[in-house]
Amino acid sequence: MTPAGFDDAVVVHRPLLAVVAFVGLATAGFAVHGGDAPAGRAAPASPADDAALPSADVIVVGRVRVLVPPRGLGGTTVLRVDVDRALRGRTEPGFTMFVGGSRNTADPARPSAPYFEPGADGAYVLFLRPSPAGSGYALVAKFRADDALGLEKTDVLVVELEIAAEPDPAVRARKTLAAALAGLASDRPWTRLHASRELERLAVTSPALFGADARAVLSLQARRAMDPVVRTRLSRTLRRLDGGDLGGAPDEPGPGAEPAPRVAATDALEAARRRLREAPDDAARLDALAALAQAGRGNAVPDLLAVARGDASAVVRVRAIEELAQRGAHGVVGDLYDLDRVEREPTVRAAIVLAVGVLGDDADVPWLADRAKEGARLEVAEALARIRTETALAALDALGRGARAAVPPDEALARRVEYLRSPAFVEAETAAGRTVGPKGSPAPADADAGRDGRCPPPPKPAAPDPGAPR
Repeated sequence: MTPAGFDDAVVVHRPLLAVVAFVGLATAGFAVHGGDAPAGRAAPASPADDAALPSADVIVVGRVRVLVPPRGLGGTTVLRVDVDRALRGRTEPGFTMFVGGSRNTADPARPSAPYFEPGADGAYVLFLRPSPAGSGYALVAKFRADDALGLEKTDVLVVELEIAAEPDPAVRARKTLAAALAGLASDRPWTRLHASRELERLAVTSPALFGADARAVLSLQARRAMDPVVRTRLSRTLRRLDGGDLGGAPDEPGPGAEPAPRVAATDALEAARRRLREAPDDAARLDALAALAQAGRGNAVPDLLAVARGDASAVVRVRAIEELAQRGAHGVVGDLYDLDRVEREPTVRAAIVLAVGVLGDDADVPWLADRAKEGARLEVAEALARIRTETALAALDALGRGARAAVPPDEALARRVEYLRSPAFVEAETAAGRTVGPKGSPAPADADAGRDGRCPPPPKPAAPDPGAPR
């Protein structure tokens, strides 16, 4: 089971790690049982491991104290962890942990920060993987557990770990659905948000689970939901269940009952993953991403999503998002919403909007309209033009009217909307090998009605008309 939604989890990528030469240690969250010096080499966490519930042999709730703060960004932090309880696996009651590298932040003035800063003492849930030598751990992910949100996440995690321990896949799938439906009725907002994402993914991976009662609950909760993200996800889930698959990659793993374990990776895919882990700079990572997407196809979706969430380089994050769109990973639209909430780099947020335009449908139009209010109007216009349903085109027309009514008028956006609304845009997209129009349903009259919308284009900006350069 790989449930979704532990949004505070972070993954340590090799390019972000410092190497402590005098002890010969790659400081990828290495933890040493009860000692102060490392006794082996820890394997850095791979971007492929950034599932919503990270792949971790040991998961603990513990009190963390910063013993030695990092010296500079990317330096090594020495921590003491006193374990309160083990949620999975076994470990010592207390151990010392060495954590290196940096994480992305939501502050544009300070885009990177250490994983554990001075004053970061407190309760955490730690996802750990034993090192190859068995002398310590690699830190896979973490989230704080000493506030209301952390306690809520921990409660959900406990339930999902219990379900994951069920040996029968069919029983596991039924329990997953039941837990997600129960989560929708919770009075805790993150639990509802998490449940909505779980249900959306289950609708892709295991649609046969949803009987009449489950669909009735979904319909009721979709009408009641106050959170627009929850409402959008539930509406999209119902559309999938009523209309069938909306074009997700057939080998894309989902979060339900492990319908497609990632055990059939080709040699080329594993080689691309190694290249990505070991890439020394952005250029090498971009090349590795292209190779990984080509070799893995749908199986590469979790790897690409992990890079989009956690890579230090905005250029690399943008490329990962573009590759997700090109792979047709319709099941990650909810993840893109979550990513947009914490991402502060404008180029990455623009890529997210364009990707939603490629992967999304009518249910995503309200979210795109909200993004336009934040200033991403050109990207939103292109996304709406690619979705190209009646609702999307109406929202596109509203953008054009708003641009003309602005003081002073936004002539560039107005001209852009006119072009995106025209048959010339569809012709240019078709000539470029890209598809526009509703997913799995006939396109509007001004789109290419002979196309089914199931081959998503890369989320590149549309070809500009001569009168409206970008």
